[in-house]
Amino acid sequence: MRRVLFALAGLLLFAASAAAQQNQIPFWLPTYIPLSGTSSSVASNTTDYTCPGNTGTSLKTGCPVTAQTGAIDHLTFYVAAAPGTGNTDTITLMVGTYNGMSATTVTCTIADTNTNCSDTTHSAAIVAGQLWTIRVVTSSSATATGVTSYGLRLRTP
Repeated sequence: MRRVLFALAGLLLFAASAAAQQNQIPFWLPTYIPLSGTSSSVASNTTDYTCPGNTGTSLKTGCPVTAQTGAIDHLTFYVAAAPGTGNTDTITLMVGTYNGMSATTVTCTIADTNTNCSDTTHSAAIVAGQLWTIRVVTSSSATATGVTSYGLRLRTP
């Protein structure tokens, strides 16, 4: 049994060494980069944008530039106060350049008395050099709130 385990360990080390020599990440290692942040207050009946270090009612040019090509997915979003019965906060990942951002299919909605939402189904392609931000659209009577945290992941090939 011990010989089998040593043989398997040796095989894994050989494969990792061969992959490293070709500047590749071995297939069994995760290639996920976490993206996260927090934001200040979000008023009712507004559209706000947030990304690490920036928040406001217009798209910011200070949002992070992606260094790697891949796909962004697994959006999770938390607010400090629920929007209230019959109200919503709609969260959408935006991707693009300084000259324009586009909405993606990575989106979720916080409704009624909930304080969080997630989208683990959709992903959005992003190319090295592009920017990303999160758009928060609150309904007209939604309770003003603060974004306590959000998270995404960047999957690289």
